[in-house]
Amino acid sequence: MALGRSRWWRGLCAWRNYIILLVTPLVCAPMLTIGTPESRCAYPVMLMAVYWFTEAMPVGVTALLPVVLFPLLDVVKSSDISRLYMTMALYQNHTQSCLG
Repeated sequence: MALGRSRWWRGLCAWRNYIILLVTPLVCAPMLTIGTPESRCAYPVMLMAVYWFTEAMPVGVTALLPVVLFPLLDVVKSSDISRLYMTMALYQNHTQSCLG
């Protein structure tokens, strides 16, 4: 019995990051049904918090989630968020952290 449980646990741990990447957006999705600008902003913030804490994705990739999600959720226009993120110093920092 203990051997089967151990094998199941090791299999679950091997898929840990994938499970976190798929389950977290589903768990936070009810936040989007509220429809207020605050709830649409809180959704990417919650995703980023979970992904940073669990390191399910590299931190550099997680840091770029607002660039994609804020315009999709109509929180901020893409030109405004891109202007904040894509300054030369931040762009170099993100590139270095993504490349390792």
